[in-house]
Amino acid sequence: MNRSNLHKRALQLSQKVDYGLFLLTALAKKSPAETNSLKKIAESEKMSFFFLQKIARDLLKAGMISAERGKEGGYRIAKNPRDISLKQIIEALEGPVAVMSCLMEGKKLKMLCERIHGCRIRLRLSEINTEIESTLQGINLEYFLTERLEEKNTALPKKIKKPYILKIENLHAGLAEKNILRRMNLTIKSGEIHALMGPNGSGKSTLCSVIMGHPAYHIQKGSLLLNGKNIKNLPVNERANRGIFLGFQSPSEISGVRMENFLRLAKNTGIKSLKGKTRLCGPREFHEFFEKHLSDLKMPQTFSERDLNEGFSGGEKKRGEILQMAILEPKIVLLDEIDSGLDIDGLRIVAENIKKFQRETGAGILIITHYQRIFEYIEPDFVHVMKDGRIIRSGGRDLARELEKSGYEQ
Repeated sequence: MNRSNLHKRALQLSQKVDYGLFLLTALAKKSPAETNSLKKIAESEKMSFFFLQKIARDLLKAGMISAERGKEGGYRIAKNPRDISLKQIIEALEGPVAVMSCLMEGKKLKMLCERIHGCRIRLRLSEINTEIESTLQGINLEYFLTERLEEKNTALPKKIKKPYILKIENLHAGLAEKNILRRMNLTIKSGEIHALMGPNGSGKSTLCSVIMGHPAYHIQKGSLLLNGKNIKNLPVNERANRGIFLGFQSPSEISGVRMENFLRLAKNTGIKSLKGKTRLCGPREFHEFFEKHLSDLKMPQTFSERDLNEGFSGGEKKRGEILQMAILEPKIVLLDEIDSGLDIDGLRIVAENIKKFQRETGAGILIITHYQRIFEYIEPDFVHVMKDGRIIRSGGRDLARELEKSGYEQ
């Protein structure tokens, strides 16, 4: 793990907390039965051994690590990383968290402020501190064990000149009468595949609707950034033109609209939105392009003459969503339970085409699923668990396997 990036994850952390996080993650990555020499850690990472010793003493006192003396002695993690919060780490190393305070907080100065009992600023500072403490409590050591997004150097196809980043920060959103997403944070970059899992009603589909700009959902707080620009006030078509695509869990049937015509118009609309002179796709050229992708998805050529999703089976609708993705070539892809309703062959074909698309375009992909069977064909870079409107755990493929065995309540 790159220590220089740790402080960028949540707050501007002190050097002491930065080193403390590094030491805890270094120990947590080892087997619980394995002890680690503090001196070796300091030498390998070119850290101050004496400074690291002071940090180890504080963490030892807080019960986060344990130590053994003797030739085979050393340090090891004493708790499950899931049970060590960032707030606890900061308090163990720096004392109580008090990010913002009034200048009149000192005992000698309190009497000098006449507004002490009814000061709105003090009330707001208290609210801010409560929110920050809650956020720090919600981030645990396990979060830092996963290889972080900003440190991951994903190789993109050479033809991709500009990487895309969708960044969700402290997002609170939902329906008019119900707040569903709470303190939602997630970053998806070009070339990355993220899996989002969680129990029913945890907010996974809501997240997709909010990202895409569904008018029934409202953002109360937070930001939705695409390459640094806030898109939360943009209509659905503008978000699509900027490269965001949503593959629906239950695609609608639209009578009277031929699938091929619909996708050619959608493709050309996207081309028109690009800056500079770009040639539109003509009917004959698009037909060849369309048939090639039908063949890749093992869909009959007769689909070019059928109305959009009308009379399609569940599996055909899912292949149809992947067909749209392949033709429209988005930069950020959201796939909402794309694996549901697929038989064994259908799942393999859909997964292979998702992999092929990502390999050729370098798109960033978020796959929402309840099962890890799709990961037998697609290796996710990150697996996230969502509950009560926010991500509570992150990990790799092993996390998906664990959830398959033990469920979400463990």
